[in-house]
Amino acid sequence: MDIVNKELFLYDNRLKDSFIDDIDIKKIGIKRYKDKKIITIIPNNGIDIIIEINLKNQIIGYKNNNIVSVKDNFLCDNTTINEIIMNNLKIAGNYFLEKNKCLKKINFKS
Repeated sequence: MDIVNKELFLYDNRLKDSFIDDIDIKKIGIKRYKDKKIITIIPNNGIDIIIEINLKNQIIGYKNNNIVSVKDNFLCDNTTINEIIMNNLKIAGNYFLEKNKCLKKINFKS
């Protein structure tokens, strides 16, 4: 994540993850806690996006109610996310959260 230039990017550009697609950033804020960080992304249009990361900078929570569909490989290599909220999601591509082993809560109500 580049806060100054308001960009998200994959830590390894060989990965094919659609997680960073379609996020148009207006502002990024970070709150640090003892055991995690909460990243708030204010998009140019829509509702704030919340990403929760652990001390190893792994995504453990994600909330984005702006998304209606996600492309293939969305967070496909993430093994640590335990909560995902995407209340307007209607279509998820192939391999959505494919390797996840920690998911406890998922919400797609629309």
